[in-house]
Parts: sequence; C-alpha cells; structure tokens
Amino acid sequence: MKKLILCAAAVAISAMSFAMSAQEAEKVKEINETRFIEDVFNYRNDSTDMTLARPVVVDFWAPWCAPCLRLAPVIEELAQKYGDKVDFYKMNIDENQQVAQDLRISSIPLVVFFPAGSHPFKGAVGVQSAEVYENAIKEMIAQQEADASAQ
Repeated sequence: MKKLILCAAAVAISAMSFAMSAQEAEKVKEINETRFIEDVFNYRNDSTDMTLARPVVVDFWAPWCAPCLRLAPVIEELAQKYGDKVDFYKMNIDENQQVAQDLRISSIPLVVFFPAGSHPFKGAVGVQSAEVYENAIKEMIAQQEADASAQ
C-alpha cells in the first residue's frame, strides 16, 4: 500500500512539474492583428511614433515555413532568458494577412525589435545566428536602462 501511495505521489508531482514547465515554456505569446495594433505598433495611424513601456520582439512566421520552424526554438530560448525585461510575440502571417500586406512583409521569418520609448525599430529577415537576435535584445535593454537613468 505504501508503494502505491508513493507511486501516486510521484505521478502527481511529475504532472505538476510538467504543467509548470509547459506554462513557463509559453514565454512567446501568439498575437493577432488587434493585439498587435493595441499593444505593439498602431501602424494605421500614419505615424512611426510609438511609446512602449517595455521592449518587444515580434516573430512573423507561417506554419509551412521551414526556416520559421527552425527559428522558433531560438526565439523561445531568448524569451526564457530575457522574458522578465522584454515581451515576446509571434504572429502567424497566414492568419493575419492584412498585417503582412500592410507592413509589406514579403519574406519570413521576420523578427522585428521594437525598443521601449520612442526609438526606431529594427528587423532581421531570414534565420540569423542566435547572437544577432540576442545582441539586438541586449541593445534594446541597454537603451531602456539608459533612458530610465536619464530621467
């Protein structure tokens, strides 16, 4: 009987651990057109001015895109590492064709880095080395910290 109870406890702990790690693994959130316009960049207001409280990384992708699928774990790993300072999103351009058309996205994967404050954003087309993405993220964090200390 003790073995059965210990076994059941071990299974319960494993299930809780798996559920917590699955939740933590979802640092890159799926975003749609409405949330993108409201939370990241309202490109429809004919202005490049934006003021974000935190830096944002958006991965524009599609499920049929093999390079996009290769890039996804890299972005997820960066989200795990920098998710306390940067918001990470992914947008499926097949499901958000109007955004892709409006922003003239012609090649994917496309990762766009939106710094906090009103600094200009940058993008990286295609699969780059992890260092390229990490350096862009570190640059956004450093800029945000410099802006905060200047105030």
